[in-house]
Amino acid sequence: MDKKRSSIYKAPEVYSIEDEVVFSRVDHRVDVELLHSLNTVYLPSHRNAVMIFVLLTSGKIEALTDTLAVCEADGNNFMCIPMTGRTMKMTVSCDTSGYMLMISKRFADNMIKGRKILSIPQIMSMRHYRTVKFSGDDLHVVRKCLDEIENRFSDDKNLFCAELTRMAIMTFLYENINIILTHGKIVPEKSVYDRKERMVARFVELLVADIEEYHEVGYYADRLCVTPHYLSKVLKSVLNKSAREIIDGVLIERAIAILREPDSTAQQVADRLKFSDQSSFGKFFKRHVGVSPMKFKRGGA
Repeated sequence: MDKKRSSIYKAPEVYSIEDEVVFSRVDHRVDVELLHSLNTVYLPSHRNAVMIFVLLTSGKIEALTDTLAVCEADGNNFMCIPMTGRTMKMTVSCDTSGYMLMISKRFADNMIKGRKILSIPQIMSMRHYRTVKFSGDDLHVVRKCLDEIENRFSDDKNLFCAELTRMAIMTFLYENINIILTHGKIVPEKSVYDRKERMVARFVELLVADIEEYHEVGYYADRLCVTPHYLSKVLKSVLNKSAREIIDGVLIERAIAILREPDSTAQQVADRLKFSDQSSFGKFFKRHVGVSPMKFKRGGA
């Protein structure tokens, strides 16, 4: 486990378990470039953190992803955003302070291994809760969890420091999920969703495994033994998105991940993702992201 001061971000102190999580207090210097830099330094094998959690104790942050997320100490003081290329802009007030936790894919995978923490619909529903307001007992619980994470990270004399830190992070995630699900009332009725959940879960598994080869709704519908129309109907009812929207979203995320590889080119991404040519990939990417692949790679997003 690392406890060091980054040359990029000298204060507050940045703590990490390499390739798993990054924790720090935040102030007015946090921005998109810093987040990407912390990813590269502290999560070298998983440069796209799955999620970034921010709890503000003062100030305000605006993060422009596919939507505008506004987090402010006096309002929606908790922000949960995906670390993707669509995090294009970030503005921070000069009085900002709070906590930040970045979680990598490795940590998320290990967290859910062997556990049924959430159903697919619950996970997808939570993705719409970019900012929420924690107050009273809920705020106390979340702050206590974050303070415990910081305390565990700093207790490097304990032989089990890393494992105790992971447990503290798990506690934070469980408490966070509990608060949002309970107050957001987004726990689906199991009697209604069981059959649909199984189809959605299988669709997600196929999508993750086959997205680089297959982009058409018909392919996934055939694998699930349903019509494309019925698959989209189920996905729309459970995830509030059509099959086409979900496939395109995952395809863009995969393209962004490949583009972030140091020596990648637009042609290589087009070839790997089985587009007919670089031009068609470029048009697809620009339609969804707003800039060309190579302009995005150069940081022009």
